[in-house]
Amino acid sequence: MLGLGNSLTSGYTGGWSPIDEGSSLVAWYEKKARITAAVSNKVTLWANQEGTTDYDMVQDTETNQPTFNTTTGAVVFDGVDNFLEMTGQITLPTTFTIGIKFNVETINTILLADDNTGNEMIKVIDTDTIRVKASEASESPSNVTANLNLGEGTFDADSYVVITRDGSGNMGFWHKGVDQSTSATLSVDYGVDIDSMGRRQGSSPNYFDGDIFDVAIFNTTNNTLTEELNLYLSGL
Repeated sequence: MLGLGNSLTSGYTGGWSPIDEGSSLVAWYEKKARITAAVSNKVTLWANQEGTTDYDMVQDTETNQPTFNTTTGAVVFDGVDNFLEMTGQITLPTTFTIGIKFNVETINTILLADDNTGNEMIKVIDTDTIRVKASEASESPSNVTANLNLGEGTFDADSYVVITRDGSGNMGFWHKGVDQSTSATLSVDYGVDIDSMGRRQGSSPNYFDGDIFDVAIFNTTNNTLTEELNLYLSGL
């Protein structure tokens, strides 16, 4: 298991990829893969490598299309009106592992969200903090949050994170392969729903401003998966 202060500094050289996790992989938006870009590299489709087409990220409206950077491999969101959405909805009722490689330009913006209810799932709320939010209409309150803070430093152009929740609601948080030793919890009575990338529903959509390179979502968590995912992201 990766521990605090144990950083993965070398590029990924192993043969593992998210698809190797079989049925525990829910969705994978792979860097430079299965991206359909129209005129001026505007992204109309970022297909789910796992294969469930309802989880493909799409955008038919030209003004809302992010841009594919063919040099860096990033999908670039302008922070104004760019976002992608799926026709289905990912639901993670209890355990999960999510890995994201990104570069954020403006804080208080959305990486992943439930665009049906206005509930952000993963939001960069500060230069060193990500907030995870879960919702359940039958509970009181109807949503709960967990703030995941960096032990030191800030998010930068080479950031990648791995975020987990175990069956007891304990959160895990790694940045650039370093365990941030968070004590945050997110009750498993509240599920996590995802159906958009780059914004949430409502009067404050908090459009993402920056680059998203790769996103992998799993419905389980364990030490081996966490380590493999960190290694994989470090090599992108």
